Amino acid sequence: MKSLIKLMPILALLVGLTGCATVHEVTAKYYGDTNLASFKTYRWASNTPQISSSMRADQASTDTRVRETVDRELAAKGYVQTDNKPVDFLVDYLLEIKHKTNVLPIGYGFTSEDERTSGRIILSILNPDTKQLMWRGSADAEVYRYDFMEMKAMVLEKAIQNVLSSLPESGT
Repeated sequence: MKSLIKLMPILALLVGLTGCATVHEVTAKYYGDTNLASFKTYRWASNTPQISSSMRADQASTDTRVRETVDRELAAKGYVQTDNKPVDFLVDYLLEIKHKTNVLPIGYGFTSEDERTSGRIILSILNPDTKQLMWRGSADAEVYRYDFMEMKAMVLEKAIQNVLSSLPESGT
């Protein structure tokens, strides 16, 4: 019982941290009559980070995390990433990051600052020959400025998972 009481503050902190970061509004849309389930192979459309930011961001690290998460999620659905030609589709992304500070009055002339980082991940699947859009999904997310970097990374990964959850498995 005493050990459970000692763990309570840690459990409360973990519950509080997971409540500080949320993924909102996930959308996905097919363009044309594309049957992605018939596809098997893909490669990245670009090798450069696609990050639009109003704040400093570690672009190389973020780019690596996005690509690794997308590759892992697509592999779980049976898609195979390859650098060989030809491929069935190309994958691209855009990550938009914005920093917002809201000044909130709390009474008697005092204010409080509510600092948040909001972001949108947009994933696109393109025809490898024409570069025409075949599918696009996006998710909006928000984290507080003082959240741990690992918490922010977890939110990004969750947003990518939510977006790709609408894709069919390869070969179905």
